[in-house]
Amino acid sequence: MTVHELRVGVLGAGRGAYLGTLFDRHPATRTVALCERHPARLEQGAARLPNLEARYTGYGRFLEHDLDIVVVANDATAHVPYAIRALEAGCHVLSEVMACGTLAEGVALARAVERAKTLYSFAENCCWMRPVLEMKRLYREGLLGEYMYGECEYVHDCTRAWDRLTYGQPEHWRNRIGATIYSSHALGPILDITGARPVSCIALTTPNRLGREVGRRGDDMGVVLCRMDNGAITKVLVGMALRREPLTHWYSIYGTKGQVENARGEGEEAIHVYLEDDFPGTGRTYEPAFLQELAWAPDGGHGGADAQMIEDFLQAVLAGGPPPVDVYRALDMTLPGILGHRSALQGGERLEVPDLREEAVRARYEADDWSPETVPSAHGA
Repeated sequence: MTVHELRVGVLGAGRGAYLGTLFDRHPATRTVALCERHPARLEQGAARLPNLEARYTGYGRFLEHDLDIVVVANDATAHVPYAIRALEAGCHVLSEVMACGTLAEGVALARAVERAKTLYSFAENCCWMRPVLEMKRLYREGLLGEYMYGECEYVHDCTRAWDRLTYGQPEHWRNRIGATIYSSHALGPILDITGARPVSCIALTTPNRLGREVGRRGDDMGVVLCRMDNGAITKVLVGMALRREPLTHWYSIYGTKGQVENARGEGEEAIHVYLEDDFPGTGRTYEPAFLQELAWAPDGGHGGADAQMIEDFLQAVLAGGPPPVDVYRALDMTLPGILGHRSALQGGERLEVPDLREEAVRARYEADDWSPETVPSAHGA
């Protein structure tokens, strides 16, 4: 393979442009095109990408550029139409979270990926955090036994940066979504570690008391309880309008042979492990290293997780697959957030989480266009 053999196009000049800078640093890729509908943001993003050959405000023209990979990093609730068009144009796709905005979109995405000759991978970067990778190693080596119960939290008080995050737009997606929707930063690593999938969920949310101060219409926080396909239970906490610093990504797994969790907040990259053969009251606490060190990106964003994610994605592209987080796992990570909001609106009703690997199941949901953006609060206006 020659240097800069793979040509990358990025949709989205915020998070997308940042990921574009990492592709520029990788010896096998360069970022050659950027697409953003807002001209001012387009120029800001372009200033970060020295190898750009062109910039676009229209996605159709962007896809006509000579591209091997498209990074889909536009609005979180609007990824699917752009991911499908990129796949149909013959590009590999790395899609930011969320995987889909409705169940019908999830069905359409799964079908499009199955038709495509290129790869789709989900950019749930929390799966590449150092403690998560170490938990995955411990679990996959059988040291923790079978998954029984887990808890996961993504708690990030975004309110102080709300105007910057929403560009001051009242209809920005962050203002419209329900509390549980942005759930994959919490649930995703649990699924990646254990290989389990959710089969049903129930959820409740707290009223909007803090978010309304910055224009957010969704509830402040939500809790989703998932039943997994092996009978295990997973509790998912998501909140973007809470009084907490620093933000936390927290994961705790109980297996039949032991338990592991990472620290909360400061020092969250340290983990504590207790195995059944350890003396009672002991266990080990340590800060794991990455399984692979990346010379091209020693400081690759989010504690190195972003660079690890891109490295694994590119290795999959070069090998012809499989993708690190395939479309089915992406939907497993996303659907409980959508359905959790629906459950909260129905007073905590238990709902099926469909397995969209199966066409017979997909047929039941292909017209389910219910959007959690249109009913962001379970507690009224």
